[in-house]
Amino acid sequence: MGKSYKAKIAEVQKENGAAIDLDDKGIKDIPPDLFDITSLTRLALSNNKISDIQQDIMKLQKLESATFYSNKIQQVPKSISQLPNLRYLILSNNRIKDIPSGFGSCPSMWYLDMSCNELKEIPTNFFYLTSLKSLFLADNELTSIPNEISNLHQLETLSLRDNKLTELPTSIGALVSLRHLLLQGNKLTDLPTTLADTYLDSSNAVLKLAGNPLSEPIADALRRGGVPALFNHLRSISLRPSSTVSKSPTKISSPIREQPQEMKDEEAVPVLAVRRLSDGEIETAEKSNEDIGIGISYVDEDET
Repeated sequence: MGKSYKAKIAEVQKENGAAIDLDDKGIKDIPPDLFDITSLTRLALSNNKISDIQQDIMKLQKLESATFYSNKIQQVPKSISQLPNLRYLILSNNRIKDIPSGFGSCPSMWYLDMSCNELKEIPTNFFYLTSLKSLFLADNELTSIPNEISNLHQLETLSLRDNKLTELPTSIGALVSLRHLLLQGNKLTDLPTTLADTYLDSSNAVLKLAGNPLSEPIADALRRGGVPALFNHLRSISLRPSSTVSKSPTKISSPIREQPQEMKDEEAVPVLAVRRLSDGEIETAEKSNEDIGIGISYVDEDET
């Protein structure tokens, strides 16, 4: 029989260990002793019954990676923003309704997964997370995305699938590093013309729009030629005189498109795919970065 989680904490503390794995231990409350292991760089507490992350997590100043998926967490502590080295944070499949003010102060974070929660809005100060490269907000209750998302110039992957989005901010055109944008299962009818300022029409990019009630001109463009045809359609709208364009998004200034450079691979980290099933249960699976998908996606492809 394996060691109890309390014995494991004591052992890692005695050895000044850098990592502790407490997944699937039936933990309801995080033991205070855990936050005394200031040598920790990796913390795993997924698939437990935790409802609260104590403010004392700020003691773990060396922490780089923390995983809390599949718990009962309702609130993210403000003190998590005081972890200067935190780069990788998974909080998916919990019960989080709000993102605390100050959360955007995490200076090193580049991977954040808050999929399968109960988020209804994103505060504007969230977009001070300018180091973010991967952001997963799928399976929430978001109805809009603030224009301040344009601050995330390094963002490469953005998952917003299965929310309640009715429109995208025009500032999305400023995301010149974006290569994967997942928007399936929302309520989008139109797209901002500035979407064509991104490189999502390049051969190594992914744009997914299935399951949206897209307007006929947009759907027709996708059927005719996929994302390249869609972007040509959006650019043609942006070039029309304003007097002849109805219901078209306002064109905003965004960084000049330069010739895209080869993307550098980040260190290998697991990507947790979390899907809410029809009966309310959760299906999870680990994927590698490469499994996110390559190539151009069409609106009429068969997806679940």
